[in-house]
Amino acid sequence: MKVRHPDFKEAQDLNDLKQYQLEGVYDFIPNKKKEQLDRFLNCFTDFREQRGERIKDTALYENLPFSIHDNSWKSKRKDLKIIENKIKGRKNLHILDYGGWNGWLSNYLSQKGHQLVTTDLFIDEFDGLKARKYYKNNFIAIQLLPTDIWRIEATFDVIIFNKNWAYLENKEEILNHAKRLLKKDGIIIITGLAVYTFPEKINLAFKKIQEDFFKLYSIPLLIYQTKGYLETEDLKFLKKNAFKNYKYGPFKFLIKRILNRKSFNSYYSIYKKQSI
Repeated sequence: MKVRHPDFKEAQDLNDLKQYQLEGVYDFIPNKKKEQLDRFLNCFTDFREQRGERIKDTALYENLPFSIHDNSWKSKRKDLKIIENKIKGRKNLHILDYGGWNGWLSNYLSQKGHQLVTTDLFIDEFDGLKARKYYKNNFIAIQLLPTDIWRIEATFDVIIFNKNWAYLENKEEILNHAKRLLKKDGIIIITGLAVYTFPEKINLAFKKIQEDFFKLYSIPLLIYQTKGYLETEDLKFLKKNAFKNYKYGPFKFLIKRILNRKSFNSYYSIYKKQSI
């Protein structure tokens, strides 16, 4: 597999870039971005620690998403069921888990015999890619800016965006690059699309979190231009880009009411590359 590291003009094989690997994670962040990014990541890690959101019991990792039973992980099990259904019966797939967070999905799919590459901005050992060391199965982990998917020079049978689509900017650019990375008959799976018909409440809640973060660290919580949630127009955008949108069954444990109406509906979206 070849990737364009910021220190080189041409793509290099990962085997020749071991000097950029630390604790099992390749560092592909441009030097000019490192200082600002490190500041943000340190603050974000502290914020997540204060909220009790880092997974510090390392015994839990290997069996994720089944070893934690809160609503968040129950919804991830729903996502996994959809992903498994879409790749059912296929062996040794090359899969890109884009924005793979702590690597739980890559670990699970690796255990099923597939070849996984996962990327993310976050590398904390209890809340990011360096959690890779707590898994038994092998997969490639790369710290990468979300918009730098173009650095990857490889092809994949499946590309997955799991529960991260709302936080990405330049979505069309990312999709166009992702489509180029697909093999013939390859698919892109976007899961965990919580689409708000009446976004007022989530917007207020999200603004409150952003305000709390800024008060603590004097930097914005969102380092990219994104509102952090999805609306109906975002589904229309995916449809315009040749995706098919599907509605999940209702998540009874997640559904809230605004003026006696559900605050959001959950979707997943599929793109299939057509053979030429």
